[in-house]
Amino acid sequence: MTDLTTLATPEELAEAAAIFAEQGQDETAVIKLPFLKIQYDPDLMMEVPHLRMGMYYIHGPSPAYAENIKMRVLLQHTQWRQQSTEDFKMINKSILMDKRGQDPIDMLGGLRCGRPESKIWTGFSDAERKQYKDVVCTRVMRGIVSYDGVDRNGDKKRVENEPVQFHMKGMNFMGLGKVIENLKGSGRQLRDVWLDMNTHKEGKTFITNFGIDYDTPALLTSDVVATLKVFNDQARQENDSIKKKHYAALGAVDHAPSDSFNGYSSALEHSS
Repeated sequence: MTDLTTLATPEELAEAAAIFAEQGQDETAVIKLPFLKIQYDPDLMMEVPHLRMGMYYIHGPSPAYAENIKMRVLLQHTQWRQQSTEDFKMINKSILMDKRGQDPIDMLGGLRCGRPESKIWTGFSDAERKQYKDVVCTRVMRGIVSYDGVDRNGDKKRVENEPVQFHMKGMNFMGLGKVIENLKGSGRQLRDVWLDMNTHKEGKTFITNFGIDYDTPALLTSDVVATLKVFNDQARQENDSIKKKHYAALGAVDHAPSDSFNGYSSALEHSS
């Protein structure tokens, strides 16, 4: 179990503030972070009836499933992604973007994975838009989750402060934005609260419902700072990799990683 009750030292707080202020560009080995997912497999539900569709789980061996979870979002970005509609393999993706609107350059040397900018998009017919159906804007959330779940055997499992990434797109894209809007005037940022999450179904899609838990402490502890460092490194490594591929596709000089996220807004804003 991860301890989230011991406050970070002043040195750790200073380092966290530096990460919040400037995100760096430095590509080394890719940091792996498990995905928080929603159970969509009807065959699994038929085989194991207590694992209903719409439940959350962390992808990996022997996952625990739950209808209600808590998540604390530490960083969040938006990203254009293009995946094959046949095998769902990644074709192209843009850099991870903050809310200040930097150019969404992508791996193949373009912008937004080829999708036109909004002022052009709004004038497109349905037929014109259809050719970009595999290009979607995704909200990429990095945070920690806790919940009481159950595994395939029906055994109860406690998940406590597990680092995850959670991607929201389509009908789910706007949900977190509404949470951020509701936090305005409360004196708290997104990183300062836990979110209560469950799902409801609309058509074939499970929509995440968010509730704000103002009572459970969400302290900036030593373990949270350490987790934030991992999230920051993962984001900057992914962006640097995408930028190198972008410039290579254009035949430009290889992009050199920088020491910080110059030209990007702070990670603090990403978690606001």
